Amino acid sequence: MNFTPPLLTEVNKEEYGEKLSKYASFVLIENEQEDIIAFTAYYRNTEAKQLYVPLICVKREFQSNGFGGKMLGYMVDFEGKEFTSIGLEVRKDNEKARIFYERQGFKEKEDRGEKLLLEKRI
Repeated sequence: MNFTPPLLTEVNKEEYGEKLSKYASFVLIENEQEDIIAFTAYYRNTEAKQLYVPLICVKREFQSNGFGGKMLGYMVDFEGKEFTSIGLEVRKDNEKARIFYERQGFKEKEDRGEKLLLEKRI
């Protein structure tokens, strides 16, 4: 999958993959051929009662079909009884993602320079 900006400019791919596989939970969406077309990773912060989402990825040709919202909805249905919010960061220059998150009910919680911390109460 392609990331904007490219993920390799933001993090060490191997270290990041190890961290995700060790600590994160995943929601996957596959097409009829069992190819992964979308996924999200999230962490459970039990102290803050928050689910934190570092990644929501949808293959470009499948974007704007509701898959991101379905994955967030699944997280809420599956985890919502123990957690009160979902948090995530979005780059300020990623207007498409910011619009998506606003439509999903996320609100700005903190300005972090090039990124915004967003939160949605669940």
